[in-house]
Amino acid sequence: MSQWIMKRRLRRPLGMLGGALLAMAVFSSAAAQEAPTTEDQITDLVTAIDTAWLLVTASMVFFMQAGFAMVESGFIRAKNTSNVLAKNMLDACVGGLFFWAFGYAIAFGVSGDSSNGFMGDGNFFLSDFENYAFWFFPRPTSSTPRSSPPSSIHSSSTGRGTLRAG
Repeated sequence: MSQWIMKRRLRRPLGMLGGALLAMAVFSSAAAQEAPTTEDQITDLVTAIDTAWLLVTASMVFFMQAGFAMVESGFIRAKNTSNVLAKNMLDACVGGLFFWAFGYAIAFGVSGDSSNGFMGDGNFFLSDFENYAFWFFPRPTSSTPRSSPPSSIHSSSTGRGTLRAG
């Protein structure tokens, strides 16, 4: 029997099995919960709307990085375009890693009793952290502004000079 016929024969039973497992999960979790109060429902709704808005605005700021890359590519010679795009990608990736490791902890980290009051001293590498939507909002704002200044000298410098400027 050909492989295509075997796939076609298995599609319906596997789909029914997946649907049954999904229905069991939904009904078992619904039966295990007690009825939420109206106040709890409103709180959950407000939290969901706040989180969705936070993610939408953070995504818009994150895509500004791509917009800056396009603007920078338009202002330089064609031979340097790939270098600028690679630099912007590197800025976004390395900036995200450093913000994950150190930036959030310094900016918003939980301060202990021995803190100096100027910067946070907890949540390095996001240890004991749960609100990732709040982490995602300041993350692109930490690396997006960094992408433009080195591009102003990109056409007139070497790669090493661009790295020093950025």
